[in-house]
Amino acid sequence: MKKLLSSEDLKKNHNKIWKKIKPISESIEATIDFAILNGDEEDNYRLTNLKMQYIRALIFAESEKYVSEKKPTKEGYVIDYDAVEYCFQRLFLYNYKRKKRIIPIDSIIKEDAHDWAYLGIHPKINEIAKKSYQKGNAEIMRQFAILMKDKNLDFNAPAVQFFKKNIVIIIAVIIIVLYLITK
Repeated sequence: MKKLLSSEDLKKNHNKIWKKIKPISESIEATIDFAILNGDEEDNYRLTNLKMQYIRALIFAESEKYVSEKKPTKEGYVIDYDAVEYCFQRLFLYNYKRKKRIIPIDSIIKEDAHDWAYLGIHPKINEIAKKSYQKGNAEIMRQFAILMKDKNLDFNAPAVQFFKKNIVIIIAVIIIVLYLITK
């Protein structure tokens, strides 16, 4: 029987994942920063979503090494979402510091990391990123460059999935707000 990992062990694993993912994430960030300099709003949206989906898939691939229980998600993936959130928090902090922006409070960074971690999985990007991850950084960047050129990537589907998942909460909040306003 496998021993359950303590929260301290999990944090160590999350940090190991981040250290492994950080260099390639920095390369992807730099590539996208350069690409969006002359892009229009629609293209920047596509590239930003591609970047986040791709980095998340790389985190998935690395975190699979540390998942103690092989319980796949409904999509059939084995994911340590806590590790994904941790890595996104570190990525967001890194970006704020790199771009010399004011760092928001922790709760905002955690909320953004949570949202990106649980956003619907783009199957094409996820599969390409995970396969390229097994072959090393050069293949990761080569496949990323190919995906950057693909203008047919549809990012509305994950956003719609996110909206559908949270529709009950959204409606409840609207009802409560309307109730409080009319009271």
